[in-house]
Amino acid sequence: MKTIFLAVFICLFQNSSCFLPPKFQWKVIDFTWANQSRKAAIDSGLYVAENNMPTGLARWREKVFVTIPRWKRGVPSSLNYIYVNGSQQQPLNPYPSWADAVLSDKDGGISSNSTVVSTFRVHADRCDRLWVVDNGVTDMSRKNCSDAFAYIPDMGSNAIIVYSLRTNEAWRVDHHYFHFDPHAGTYKVGGVHFYWSDGVSSVALSQTRKDGYRDLYFHPTSSTKQFKMSTKLLKNKNVPSEDIFNGVVVVGDRGANSQATACDFDHQSKILFYTQLCKNGVGCWNTEKLFTAENNPVIISDCNLLEFPNDVKVDQEGNIWILSNRQSRFLYESMDFDQVNFRILTAPVSAVVQGTPCERTTVFGKALSFVKRNKSGSKQSLTN
Repeated sequence: MKTIFLAVFICLFQNSSCFLPPKFQWKVIDFTWANQSRKAAIDSGLYVAENNMPTGLARWREKVFVTIPRWKRGVPSSLNYIYVNGSQQQPLNPYPSWADAVLSDKDGGISSNSTVVSTFRVHADRCDRLWVVDNGVTDMSRKNCSDAFAYIPDMGSNAIIVYSLRTNEAWRVDHHYFHFDPHAGTYKVGGVHFYWSDGVSSVALSQTRKDGYRDLYFHPTSSTKQFKMSTKLLKNKNVPSEDIFNGVVVVGDRGANSQATACDFDHQSKILFYTQLCKNGVGCWNTEKLFTAENNPVIISDCNLLEFPNDVKVDQEGNIWILSNRQSRFLYESMDFDQVNFRILTAPVSAVVQGTPCERTTVFGKALSFVKRNKSGSKQSLTN
């Protein structure tokens, strides 16, 4: 049965068209209410259905966590979950509970120190912990879950915040590559034109290298370039600024209109996945290959199902998860709540990359890629 399932997906993803039916979809977001609390929340303004837009997701075991930032009034719960095997339009469950979700009044009063105020992205790590930040990834030893670091991009101030769980300290890292590219600030998504000057907004960690550190892949939202730097530079809060300045590598350019809001790294296939806003889809890059426009294909695309792909994640079972939310309409125009507006799609990674440049490289292919990399490096050094 599994073989047939994969074969079907391989056929469906030819030419990057998206015939994958949504795993979950909603016209408006609703929640699991107790008794008459839903009506009371509507009457008081604590719940305005049209003001709830999901922006982030993370799959953990039988749950899919979904975030809803409080960008508008009437969001009763910012951190929520649904069940993987639940219905397609199931209501969201506040996490960890309603008591930790609801603000004390419609003007945003905090009920207690444990109140979850406004979440944008969420990440479930290998140690079964849920990290809730505006955005970011976690880095930890497989043998010691307490020795963990979180890398949190702050696109508003063009910086990356590093947090050490062991020492409970945080520090700021700055670099001019964290800033947006003015030439990549214009967008058209869902028929809506807009301009963003968002800096670094998305990060992903590679597998552990021989030196014990990882590469942190990152990019500003308003940019088409991909960058990376070693976590060796980030984990040391006293590292000289000159080392930070010289330690960022320009991996390459994805090509025109390839701005991305989110990315994630699949450690099994060594593929970096990222959203493609202006193309209503998801792209990928096999990190064992050269970074070129040809090696960064759009593997899934659909102007309806994937209008404004906002987040992408790969779970520990090798499945890709994509959330689309028509955010440009939500922010700058109006949404038709008689139509489906929010979707979550999922498929095996092996199926979506089958037959694309992101497919796993053979032994011969790896050798050829190594030769090409060396030639490319030699040419670059000669021209510098």
